[in-house]
Amino acid sequence: MSTPLTHPAPSRLRPAFTLAAGTAAAATSTAAQAYTLGPIAGTFAPWMLLAVPAVVGLWWLMKSIPLKPLRQAFPGISLLFKLESEEKTPKRIPWWQYIPITLASAALVGALTKPEWNPQPPLPGQGPVMLVIDNGWAAARHWQSRSEQMQQLINRAEREGRSLMILPTAAPDDGSPIKVLGPVTAQEARQITLQMKPLPWAADRQSALESLNEIHEQKPSAIIWLSNGLSDQAALPLSQKLKDLGQLTVLEDTPTEAARLLLPPETSADKMTVTVKRSHSQTEEIVQITAVDESGKPIDQVAATFKPGSQETQATFNLPPEISNEMARLTIADEQTAGATVLLDERWRRRPVGVIANAQSNAAQPLLNESDYIDQALNPYVDLHQGPIDELLKRKLAVLVMTDAAAVGKTQAQKIDQWVQEGGTLLRFAGPRLAAQEILDSSLLPLKLRQGSRTLGGSVSGGKEGKLAPFASTSPFAGITLADHITIKQEVLPQPGADHDDNTWARLQDGTPLVTAKKHGKGQIILFHTTADPSWSNLALSGTFVEMMRAVVASSQGVASKLENNDVSLPALKILDGYGRFSSPGAATRPLTTEAMAQNRVGPQHPPGYYGNESQRQAHNLSPTITALQPLPAMPDGVLRKTYEIGQKERDLTGPLLGGALGFLLLDLLIVLYQRRGHRGPDKRPPRPAMKLENGS
Repeated sequence: MSTPLTHPAPSRLRPAFTLAAGTAAAATSTAAQAYTLGPIAGTFAPWMLLAVPAVVGLWWLMKSIPLKPLRQAFPGISLLFKLESEEKTPKRIPWWQYIPITLASAALVGALTKPEWNPQPPLPGQGPVMLVIDNGWAAARHWQSRSEQMQQLINRAEREGRSLMILPTAAPDDGSPIKVLGPVTAQEARQITLQMKPLPWAADRQSALESLNEIHEQKPSAIIWLSNGLSDQAALPLSQKLKDLGQLTVLEDTPTEAARLLLPPETSADKMTVTVKRSHSQTEEIVQITAVDESGKPIDQVAATFKPGSQETQATFNLPPEISNEMARLTIADEQTAGATVLLDERWRRRPVGVIANAQSNAAQPLLNESDYIDQALNPYVDLHQGPIDELLKRKLAVLVMTDAAAVGKTQAQKIDQWVQEGGTLLRFAGPRLAAQEILDSSLLPLKLRQGSRTLGGSVSGGKEGKLAPFASTSPFAGITLADHITIKQEVLPQPGADHDDNTWARLQDGTPLVTAKKHGKGQIILFHTTADPSWSNLALSGTFVEMMRAVVASSQGVASKLENNDVSLPALKILDGYGRFSSPGAATRPLTTEAMAQNRVGPQHPPGYYGNESQRQAHNLSPTITALQPLPAMPDGVLRKTYEIGQKERDLTGPLLGGALGFLLLDLLIVLYQRRGHRGPDKRPPRPAMKLENGS
């Protein structure tokens, strides 16, 4: 049960102006005193009291200027008594002119006391004040307001002359353990908190809890936990431990302001679906999901709507493959956190595949056209193109499919060979044309083949048709389910000794290879030893063929989905900070290993970001490691819970007062300039006629 925060009622006998002398330690470190005056509080040094009589002296000085003139009798001056001047000079400065300079002086004195508006009540206890700060990814959304809250709490502790202790709950980015900082002075606490930033991984409250066991001497009496509002397994034990140390106050976001989580998308034939999670389910809420390319240029934006009672929703991108393949990052609009950012690599792109058009395409009978079976197997999953070889090679292709009926000349074969060596994947199918060739171009084959083909199911083979053997664990086809009805009636065979386990992806039960492959430069060449249509086997009519074709596409260069099946170590290319922005890897960052990928490790050693190199990148995202998004649980009895927006914020009046002092000085200057403007120079008017004297005098 949480206890609501209550403020003591103001006493009738409480004076309007009070001084709080701080602790002995504070008195030793600084000579400043604290004062409160109604809704205003501040600090001043004792010498500032001298400024009060200075303002009074300034008032008296202004009243005494100009000095009163001395009276001296002179007989001849009596002739001028009857003359009246059009310009009159006042005997002293008008009273209203005292006001600007006096107010400017008073504002300057007030600014030097560092006043604050709406000061909060004193913090509980007399010992150090501890700030427990959740500085993981979920705090990045409102980090500026959290930083302001830290500074206000430090100011309150400084006014009361108390030291501070600081405990971040996220592991430091230098790889060091979490520890309690302090006790430190208010000035040192400001430097620590101003340098603090949200980190791109989750808070490790269990480690923060263990660090509290190292506090032995000075224990805090007032503890403020600036939480991210989210729960984990250590949230309740940490709150209990903090309550045992001192009076605990927990600050948390309102439900609608809590951080949200964006999960990696799921791709299907023609769409990409993303899932968004939140920690509450009270209200309806609409969020925008933005997709951007490598340069940060927006590609598309879709809306995801949370219904009341739901903590999860989805949004769908429906874009052509050419556009969706340009997506590099997904983000929740107006929410800059590492958890609201998902990086995309080749696993989420529809790979471009080209199929070389047959020499004699039989469009009227699609069941006799090999390209149609390849189209049916791949079209929902890839960006498929079909046409002449020269046109296909002008595109950026991941896989080039060459059926048995495709006619390729010598010049075109050389172009294909060069394309494969630069990183492409050539997928070939055997058939009557390949079996009938007397001279085979071995540069476009994974191994040397015998001339002719082998027929299964006849008298030579004992009447038995070929059956597929289970795929080896090292094969890219590993894990694919074999259909029982698949039979192979005819195939081409390799030359004796050319078959090796390293380049065989699939075999028949009698041991003969069905699919072979080899590396060729930076690319690879793959051969199905049977046809892509049902003329030699019914493999093309099975779901197994679809899965095998998808595995071939997945094995092409740039696809990172199979990295976890190999022992890899990918160096960090560029990582995300707590705000979901790219930054350079830190000193503690380590290469991403197969083990780290399998365990979804995200932390100082493996922050979210891109790993590998520019040609082959692995996206390492934070959101898959967050198993649940729930609000903080009920706190132990005696713990005060507040939201960040409750109560008026303390406001520093030093700046406005200094600005007011400057404004009054400018006003006084304008008054003086205006008065000087009224004084004329030498009188250039014609002289008046001479005065006539009466009685001839």
